Amino acid sequence: MTAPVLADGLCLMQRDEADMLWDQVVLNAPHWVLEIGTNKGGSALVICDALRQMEYDAHLITLDPCDNRDPDLWAQIEPTGLFINQASPSGTATAYALAGALFDLVFIDGHHSLESVRADIDGVLPVLRVGSVILFHDAHYDDVRCAIDEAVKRHALRDDGLIAGAPVGGPDEWWGGLRRVMKP
Repeated sequence: MTAPVLADGLCLMQRDEADMLWDQVVLNAPHWVLEIGTNKGGSALVICDALRQMEYDAHLITLDPCDNRDPDLWAQIEPTGLFINQASPSGTATAYALAGALFDLVFIDGHHSLESVRADIDGVLPVLRVGSVILFHDAHYDDVRCAIDEAVKRHALRDDGLIAGAPVGGPDEWWGGLRRVMKP
């Protein structure tokens, strides 16, 4: 199966990235998913659509300090998805308290600076189950790639590498790419 078709601009992902995100949610069968970086809600819709394939209640909590959600799109996400208008990593504690459980999968697509991605990673590791998957969007972007590489070494994470998405952009700034790591 594939991710839902989204109108232009609602999901800032390449089609193969959205499909792989959907597949990863279904294959990992999480009970609780945390998303860092909501924007309009396109990737949240992909995640929630995949969660609805489960034969049990599964939920998404998504964090973003800016509420740019598209109301029509968000109506399709609720009640599976819950939005928290807070930044990561501080909002991660709120998300964990609301879930009342460790997260099984995290999708990180927040601010793309080296420091922000480092903080996102450090913030989610304590609230992840052993064996949980972390997916990173825009893994071709230099700061995102560097933060992931550092975290893999520093935290002994299993790095499955890029799983979708060709680089987009230009020689000075590449975007795109979905990369998977796992908490051992």
